[in-house]
Amino acid sequence: MEADALHDALNRTIYSGAIAQKVIAADLDLSPSELSRMVSRENSLRFPHERLAKLMQITGNYCYLEVLAELSGFELRPKEISPTELVNDLIQAIQTMPDKIGEVIGPLVEAIQNGGTR
Repeated sequence: MEADALHDALNRTIYSGAIAQKVIAADLDLSPSELSRMVSRENSLRFPHERLAKLMQITGNYCYLEVLAELSGFELRPKEISPTELVNDLIQAIQTMPDKIGEVIGPLVEAIQNGGTR
């Protein structure tokens, strides 16, 4: 039962998206036929676990991870952003502000100097 659920999730990860199987295979350094054989129930080739993370990143589909978590009694949720990450994002935004402020203030100052016209 668990193996069937994981196998179905692997198939959904590969085949339910907008990315062609040959593109996925190439990104995984596999031929399309190798990839197809790896996810076939009738074949002895197995999809290598060390490529699962890359597969999910390529497809943007994390249903395999969701099924694995569910089978293990867990649930997935988006990672919470730490206060440190929020501060770093704020610092980065502030550092880009002078450029943006200059883009807005420059034309405004020029308009004032020209008597309100551009």
